[in-house]
Amino acid sequence: MSAAPAAPPGFLPHESLTGLRRLVLAGHPDPAGRMQAGGSTMFRPKDLLLELARAWIAAADGPETVLANPHFLPMAEWSADLGVLHGAALELACPVPQARNLLLLDGEDLLGLAEEDRLGNPNGLRRQRLRLMDQVFVLGPATAAATATAPGAVPLRALPPMPGLAAAEPRPVPCCDCAFETGPYNFLGLRRQPELGASPMRALLERARRESGRYLVAFATPRGLLELGPVLRAIAALPGGPALVVCFFGTPGDLAAGIAAQPEASLFGDRFACPRIRFLFGPFAAADLLEAVAGAAASIESCHGGVLEALARALGVPNRLVMGPDGGFDAWQDGAALAEGIAWQTLHAPEILARRHRKGNRAAERRLLAVLAGIAA
Repeated sequence: MSAAPAAPPGFLPHESLTGLRRLVLAGHPDPAGRMQAGGSTMFRPKDLLLELARAWIAAADGPETVLANPHFLPMAEWSADLGVLHGAALELACPVPQARNLLLLDGEDLLGLAEEDRLGNPNGLRRQRLRLMDQVFVLGPATAAATATAPGAVPLRALPPMPGLAAAEPRPVPCCDCAFETGPYNFLGLRRQPELGASPMRALLERARRESGRYLVAFATPRGLLELGPVLRAIAALPGGPALVVCFFGTPGDLAAGIAAQPEASLFGDRFACPRIRFLFGPFAAADLLEAVAGAAASIESCHGGVLEALARALGVPNRLVMGPDGGFDAWQDGAALAEGIAWQTLHAPEILARRHRKGNRAAERRLLAVLAGIAA
Protein backbone atom coordinates (compact mmCIF):
# COMPACT_ATOMS: atom_id res chain seq x y z
CA MET A 1 0.00 0.00 0.00
CA SER A 2 1.53 3.28 -1.07
CA ALA A 3 -0.36 5.73 1.11
CA ALA A 4 0.81 6.42 4.63
CA PRO A 5 -1.76 5.69 7.33
CA ALA A 6 -3.85 8.57 8.64
CA ALA A 7 -2.83 7.97 12.24
CA PRO A 8 -2.18 10.25 15.18
CA PRO A 9 1.18 12.08 15.09
CA GLY A 10 3.90 11.32 17.60
CA PHE A 11 4.41 7.62 16.94
CA LEU A 12 5.86 6.57 13.56
CA PRO A 13 5.91 9.54 11.14
CA HIS A 14 3.65 9.21 8.12
CA GLU A 15 6.46 9.48 5.60
CA SER A 16 8.31 6.54 7.18
CA LEU A 17 5.62 4.13 5.94
CA THR A 18 4.94 5.72 2.56
CA GLY A 19 5.55 3.34 -0.33
CA LEU A 20 5.77 0.20 1.80
CA ARG A 21 3.88 -2.90 0.69
CA ARG A 22 4.73 -4.95 3.77
CA LEU A 23 6.23 -4.19 7.16
CA VAL A 24 8.07 -6.88 9.12
CA LEU A 25 8.10 -6.34 12.89
CA ALA A 26 11.33 -7.89 14.15
CA GLY A 27 11.36 -8.27 17.92
CA HIS A 28 13.39 -10.24 20.42
CA PRO A 29 14.31 -13.66 18.96
CA ASP A 30 11.95 -16.29 20.33
CA PRO A 31 13.61 -19.72 20.40
CA ALA A 32 10.30 -21.46 21.09
CA GLY A 33 8.56 -20.05 18.01
CA ARG A 34 5.82 -18.28 19.97
CA MET A 35 6.56 -15.05 18.12
CA GLN A 36 5.03 -16.43 14.95
CA ALA A 37 2.22 -18.28 16.73
CA GLY A 38 0.71 -15.53 18.87
CA GLY A 39 2.70 -12.36 18.55
CA SER A 40 1.89 -11.25 22.10
CA THR A 41 4.79 -12.73 24.05
CA MET A 42 6.94 -9.96 25.53
CA PHE A 43 10.56 -10.85 26.23
CA ARG A 44 11.74 -7.23 26.47
CA PRO A 45 9.84 -3.98 27.04
CA LYS A 46 10.41 -2.91 23.42
CA ASP A 47 8.45 -5.94 22.22
CA LEU A 48 5.37 -4.15 23.48
CA LEU A 49 6.11 -1.23 21.14
CA LEU A 50 5.99 -3.61 18.18
CA GLU A 51 2.63 -4.97 19.32
CA LEU A 52 1.28 -1.42 19.61
CA ALA A 53 2.72 -0.53 16.21
CA ARG A 54 0.99 -3.50 14.60
CA ALA A 55 -2.40 -2.59 16.07
CA TRP A 56 -1.90 1.11 15.23
CA ILE A 57 -0.99 0.43 11.58
CA ALA A 58 -3.88 -2.00 11.14
CA ALA A 59 -6.38 0.51 12.56
CA ALA A 60 -5.02 3.20 10.20
CA ASP A 61 -5.22 0.95 7.09
CA GLY A 62 -1.45 0.91 6.71
CA PRO A 63 0.77 -1.68 5.03
CA GLU A 64 0.44 -5.36 5.79
CA THR A 65 2.36 -6.26 8.95
CA VAL A 66 3.89 -9.55 9.99
CA LEU A 67 5.75 -10.37 13.20
CA ALA A 68 8.72 -12.51 12.19
CA ASN A 69 12.46 -12.81 11.92
CA PRO A 70 13.12 -11.06 8.57
CA HIS A 71 16.17 -13.19 7.81
CA PHE A 72 13.98 -16.27 7.47
CA LEU A 73 11.93 -14.62 4.72
CA PRO A 74 12.66 -15.80 1.16
CA MET A 75 15.23 -13.59 -0.57
CA ALA A 76 12.61 -12.85 -3.21
CA GLU A 77 10.78 -10.82 -0.52
CA TRP A 78 13.72 -8.47 -0.07
CA SER A 79 12.80 -5.38 -2.06
CA ALA A 80 12.54 -1.61 -1.81
CA ASP A 81 8.85 -1.79 -0.84
CA LEU A 82 9.57 -4.07 2.12
CA GLY A 83 10.06 -2.38 5.47
CA VAL A 84 11.57 -3.87 8.63
CA LEU A 85 10.90 -2.27 12.01
CA HIS A 86 13.62 -3.56 14.35
CA GLY A 87 12.53 -3.73 17.99
CA ALA A 88 15.09 -6.16 19.41
CA ALA A 89 18.02 -5.01 21.49
CA LEU A 90 20.36 -2.94 19.35
CA GLU A 91 23.14 -5.53 19.44
CA LEU A 92 20.71 -8.12 18.01
CA ALA A 93 19.25 -5.95 15.24
CA CYS A 94 20.53 -6.83 11.78
CA PRO A 95 19.52 -4.81 8.68
CA VAL A 96 17.95 -6.59 5.72
CA PRO A 97 19.48 -5.90 2.28
CA GLN A 98 17.39 -3.75 -0.10
CA ALA A 99 14.58 -3.27 2.46
CA ARG A 100 13.88 -0.04 4.32
CA ASN A 101 15.28 -0.64 7.80
CA LEU A 102 13.65 1.28 10.66
CA LEU A 103 15.01 1.01 14.19
CA LEU A 104 13.35 1.57 17.58
CA LEU A 105 15.69 2.62 20.39
CA ASP A 106 14.88 2.87 24.08
CA GLY A 107 16.93 4.03 27.04
CA GLU A 108 18.63 0.67 27.46
CA ASP A 109 19.96 0.88 23.90
CA LEU A 110 21.23 4.40 24.56
CA LEU A 111 22.97 3.10 27.67
CA GLY A 112 24.73 0.41 25.63
CA LEU A 113 25.91 2.99 23.10
CA ALA A 114 27.19 5.28 25.83
CA GLU A 115 29.03 2.41 27.53
CA GLU A 116 30.80 1.61 24.26
CA ASP A 117 31.87 5.22 23.96
CA ARG A 118 33.04 5.28 27.59
CA LEU A 119 35.23 2.25 26.95
CA GLY A 120 36.83 3.98 23.96
CA ASN A 121 35.11 1.88 21.31
CA PRO A 122 33.44 4.32 18.88
CA ASN A 123 33.07 1.54 16.29
CA GLY A 124 31.50 -1.01 18.59
CA LEU A 125 28.88 -3.53 17.54
CA ARG A 126 25.94 -1.33 18.57
CA ARG A 127 27.30 1.74 16.80
CA GLN A 128 27.89 -0.29 13.62
CA ARG A 129 24.30 -1.58 13.66
CA LEU A 130 23.01 1.94 14.21
CA ARG A 131 24.88 3.31 11.17
CA LEU A 132 23.36 0.68 8.88
CA MET A 133 19.75 1.72 9.57
CA ASP A 134 17.77 3.94 7.20
CA GLN A 135 15.87 5.69 9.99
CA VAL A 136 16.11 5.64 13.77
CA PHE A 137 13.33 6.40 16.27
CA VAL A 138 14.21 7.10 19.90
CA LEU A 139 11.81 6.66 22.80
CA GLY A 140 13.10 8.87 25.59
CA PRO A 141 14.08 12.44 26.46
CA ALA A 142 15.67 14.25 23.53
CA THR A 143 18.41 15.69 25.76
CA ALA A 144 19.57 12.20 26.71
CA ALA A 145 19.13 10.76 23.23
CA ALA A 146 21.23 13.48 21.58
CA THR A 147 24.31 12.41 23.51
CA ALA A 148 24.25 8.81 22.30
CA THR A 149 22.61 8.58 18.87
CA ALA A 150 23.54 9.59 15.37
CA PRO A 151 22.26 12.91 13.95
CA GLY A 152 18.86 12.61 12.35
CA ALA A 153 17.29 10.29 14.92
CA VAL A 154 13.57 11.02 15.35
CA PRO A 155 12.28 11.29 18.94
CA LEU A 156 9.06 9.40 19.66
CA ARG A 157 7.38 11.80 22.03
CA ALA A 158 4.09 9.94 22.41
CA LEU A 159 2.51 6.56 21.90
CA PRO A 160 -0.74 6.14 19.96
CA PRO A 161 -4.05 5.56 21.74
CA MET A 162 -3.91 2.14 23.29
CA PRO A 163 -5.54 -0.48 21.06
CA GLY A 164 -7.82 -3.14 22.44
CA LEU A 165 -5.38 -6.04 22.41
CA ALA A 166 -7.07 -9.38 22.85
CA ALA A 167 -6.54 -10.90 26.27
CA ALA A 168 -4.40 -14.00 26.18
CA GLU A 169 -5.35 -17.23 27.86
CA PRO A 170 -4.42 -16.99 31.55
CA ARG A 171 -1.06 -18.59 32.10
CA PRO A 172 1.04 -18.67 35.26
CA VAL A 173 4.05 -16.39 35.50
CA PRO A 174 6.87 -17.14 37.97
CA CYS A 175 6.86 -14.75 40.92
CA CYS A 176 8.53 -14.24 44.28
CA ASP A 177 8.43 -11.90 47.24
CA CYS A 178 11.27 -9.43 47.61
CA ALA A 179 13.42 -11.23 50.20
CA PHE A 180 17.13 -11.07 49.41
CA GLU A 181 20.41 -10.96 51.29
CA THR A 182 22.60 -8.60 49.31
CA GLY A 183 25.90 -6.78 49.54
CA PRO A 184 29.61 -7.63 49.44
CA TYR A 185 29.57 -9.57 52.72
CA ASN A 186 27.12 -12.22 51.55
CA PHE A 187 29.97 -14.46 50.44
CA LEU A 188 27.97 -17.61 51.22
CA GLY A 189 25.25 -16.59 48.77
CA LEU A 190 22.54 -16.73 51.45
CA ARG A 191 18.98 -16.06 50.24
CA ARG A 192 20.23 -15.13 46.81
CA GLN A 193 17.98 -17.61 44.99
CA PRO A 194 14.35 -16.47 45.45
CA GLU A 195 11.66 -18.87 46.55
CA LEU A 196 9.44 -19.06 43.50
CA GLY A 197 5.72 -19.45 43.09
CA ALA A 198 3.51 -19.21 40.02
CA SER A 199 0.14 -17.59 39.39
CA PRO A 200 -1.69 -15.88 36.50
CA MET A 201 -0.57 -12.27 36.30
CA ARG A 202 -4.07 -10.88 36.67
CA ALA A 203 -4.58 -12.89 39.84
CA LEU A 204 -1.38 -11.36 41.24
CA LEU A 205 -2.63 -7.87 40.42
CA GLU A 206 -5.95 -8.60 42.10
CA ARG A 207 -4.13 -9.87 45.17
CA ALA A 208 -2.11 -6.65 45.32
CA ARG A 209 -5.30 -4.57 45.16
CA ARG A 210 -6.98 -6.69 47.80
CA GLU A 211 -4.11 -6.61 50.28
CA SER A 212 -2.90 -3.03 49.84
CA GLY A 213 -5.77 -1.16 48.21
CA ARG A 214 -3.57 0.02 45.36
CA TYR A 215 -0.36 -1.01 43.72
CA LEU A 216 2.57 0.56 41.92
CA VAL A 217 4.08 -1.03 38.82
CA ALA A 218 7.73 -1.05 37.74
CA PHE A 219 9.54 -2.47 34.72
CA ALA A 220 13.05 -3.81 35.23
CA THR A 221 15.62 -5.61 33.12
CA PRO A 222 18.96 -7.11 34.17
CA ARG A 223 20.71 -3.97 32.89
CA GLY A 224 18.19 -1.48 34.28
CA LEU A 225 17.89 -2.99 37.74
CA LEU A 226 20.35 -0.74 39.56
CA GLU A 227 18.12 2.34 39.84
CA LEU A 228 15.35 0.51 41.72
CA GLY A 229 17.26 0.30 45.02
CA PRO A 230 15.92 3.54 46.58
CA VAL A 231 12.36 2.58 45.65
CA LEU A 232 12.65 -0.85 47.26
CA ARG A 233 14.00 0.72 50.46
CA ALA A 234 11.27 3.37 50.52
CA ILE A 235 8.41 0.91 49.93
CA ALA A 236 9.74 -1.37 52.67
CA ALA A 237 10.00 1.60 55.06
CA LEU A 238 6.39 2.71 54.57
CA PRO A 239 4.18 0.99 57.17
CA GLY A 240 1.04 -0.23 55.47
CA GLY A 241 2.15 1.33 52.21
CA PRO A 242 1.15 0.31 48.68
CA ALA A 243 2.21 -2.89 46.99
CA LEU A 244 4.91 -2.75 44.31
CA VAL A 245 4.67 -5.13 41.35
CA VAL A 246 8.01 -5.37 39.51
CA CYS A 247 7.66 -6.82 36.00
CA PHE A 248 11.16 -8.23 35.52
CA PHE A 249 12.04 -8.97 31.89
CA GLY A 250 14.31 -11.89 32.57
CA THR A 251 14.52 -15.12 34.51
CA PRO A 252 14.89 -15.60 38.27
CA GLY A 253 18.46 -16.60 37.49
CA ASP A 254 19.03 -13.26 35.75
CA LEU A 255 17.82 -11.45 38.87
CA ALA A 256 20.03 -13.50 41.18
CA ALA A 257 23.02 -12.98 38.89
CA GLY A 258 22.41 -9.24 38.81
CA ILE A 259 22.37 -9.08 42.59
CA ALA A 260 25.57 -11.12 42.83
CA ALA A 261 27.39 -9.14 40.13
CA GLN A 262 26.81 -5.63 41.53
CA PRO A 263 27.41 -5.80 45.31
CA GLU A 264 28.43 -2.12 45.54
CA ALA A 265 25.55 -0.66 43.52
CA SER A 266 22.80 1.43 45.05
CA LEU A 267 20.31 -1.45 44.95
CA PHE A 268 22.44 -3.64 47.12
CA GLY A 269 24.06 -3.79 50.54
CA ASP A 270 20.67 -4.13 52.24
CA ARG A 271 18.55 -6.94 53.62
CA PHE A 272 15.28 -6.88 51.75
CA ALA A 273 12.30 -8.68 53.21
CA CYS A 274 9.06 -7.00 52.17
CA PRO A 275 6.08 -9.14 51.10
CA ARG A 276 4.41 -6.05 49.59
CA ILE A 277 7.09 -6.07 46.88
CA ARG A 278 6.72 -8.87 44.37
CA PHE A 279 8.84 -9.70 41.35
CA LEU A 280 7.05 -11.17 38.33
CA PHE A 281 9.25 -12.82 35.72
CA GLY A 282 8.77 -12.71 31.95
CA PRO A 283 7.95 -13.45 29.27
CA PHE A 284 4.62 -11.63 29.60
CA ALA A 285 1.50 -11.29 27.49
CA ALA A 286 1.00 -7.84 25.97
CA ALA A 287 -2.58 -7.55 27.25
CA ASP A 288 -1.43 -8.41 30.80
CA LEU A 289 1.22 -5.70 30.75
CA LEU A 290 -1.24 -3.09 29.50
CA GLU A 291 -3.71 -4.06 32.22
CA ALA A 292 -1.01 -3.88 34.89
CA VAL A 293 0.00 -0.37 33.84
CA ALA A 294 -3.55 0.91 33.36
CA GLY A 295 -4.61 -0.22 36.85
CA ALA A 296 -1.57 1.11 38.71
CA ALA A 297 -1.61 4.08 41.06
CA ALA A 298 1.91 4.95 39.91
CA SER A 299 4.58 3.78 37.49
CA ILE A 300 8.26 3.55 38.38
CA GLU A 301 11.03 3.12 35.85
CA SER A 302 14.76 3.53 35.47
CA CYS A 303 16.01 6.52 33.50
CA HIS A 304 17.58 3.92 31.20
CA GLY A 305 14.18 2.58 30.18
CA GLY A 306 11.48 4.65 28.52
CA VAL A 307 8.78 2.18 27.52
CA LEU A 308 6.90 2.16 30.83
CA GLU A 309 7.02 5.94 31.15
CA ALA A 310 5.55 6.35 27.66
CA LEU A 311 2.84 3.77 28.38
CA ALA A 312 1.96 5.42 31.68
CA ARG A 313 1.55 8.81 29.99
CA ALA A 314 -0.60 7.34 27.22
CA LEU A 315 -2.80 5.43 29.68
CA GLY A 316 -3.20 8.38 32.06
CA VAL A 317 -1.52 6.83 35.11
CA PRO A 318 -1.89 9.61 37.74
CA ASN A 319 1.56 9.31 39.32
CA ARG A 320 4.82 8.62 37.49
CA LEU A 321 8.41 8.33 38.74
CA VAL A 322 11.64 7.94 36.81
CA MET A 323 14.66 6.99 38.91
CA GLY A 324 18.08 8.48 38.12
CA PRO A 325 21.53 6.90 38.41
CA ASP A 326 22.51 8.76 41.60
CA GLY A 327 19.33 8.34 43.65
CA GLY A 328 17.67 11.45 42.23
CA PHE A 329 14.35 11.17 40.46
CA ASP A 330 11.75 12.94 38.37
CA ALA A 331 8.13 12.69 39.50
CA TRP A 332 4.76 13.84 38.19
CA GLN A 333 1.32 13.87 39.79
CA ASP A 334 -1.74 14.47 37.62
CA GLY A 335 0.47 16.00 34.96
CA ALA A 336 2.24 18.42 37.31
CA ALA A 337 5.95 18.03 38.03
CA LEU A 338 6.73 17.20 41.67
CA ALA A 339 10.49 16.70 41.35
CA GLU A 340 13.18 17.21 38.71
CA GLY A 341 16.23 15.48 40.10
CA ILE A 342 17.74 13.88 36.98
CA ALA A 343 20.38 15.76 35.02
CA TRP A 344 19.39 14.35 31.62
CA GLN A 345 22.03 16.29 29.72
CA THR A 346 24.82 14.47 31.60
CA LEU A 347 23.10 11.10 31.90
CA HIS A 348 25.64 9.40 29.62
CA ALA A 349 28.74 11.22 30.83
CA PRO A 350 31.58 8.76 31.57
CA GLU A 351 31.82 9.70 35.25
CA ILE A 352 28.07 9.22 35.72
CA LEU A 353 28.16 5.81 34.04
CA ALA A 354 31.12 4.72 36.18
CA ARG A 355 29.46 5.88 39.39
CA ARG A 356 26.28 3.99 38.50
CA HIS A 357 27.95 0.72 39.54
CA ARG A 358 28.74 1.97 43.04
CA LYS A 359 26.54 2.79 45.98
CA GLY A 360 24.85 6.08 45.17
CA ASN A 361 23.97 9.23 47.01
CA ARG A 362 21.04 8.63 49.37
CA ALA A 363 20.32 12.31 50.02
CA ALA A 364 17.16 12.24 47.89
CA GLU A 365 15.59 9.21 49.59
CA ARG A 366 13.73 11.25 52.21
CA ARG A 367 12.04 13.19 49.43
CA LEU A 368 11.29 9.93 47.61
CA LEU A 369 9.73 8.52 50.77
CA ALA A 370 7.48 11.59 51.04
CA VAL A 371 6.36 11.24 47.41
CA LEU A 372 5.53 7.56 47.83
CA ALA A 373 3.73 8.29 51.11
CA GLY A 374 1.57 10.82 49.23
CA ILE A 375 0.67 8.19 46.67
CA ALA A 376 -0.24 5.73 49.42
CA ALA A 377 -2.46 8.24 51.26
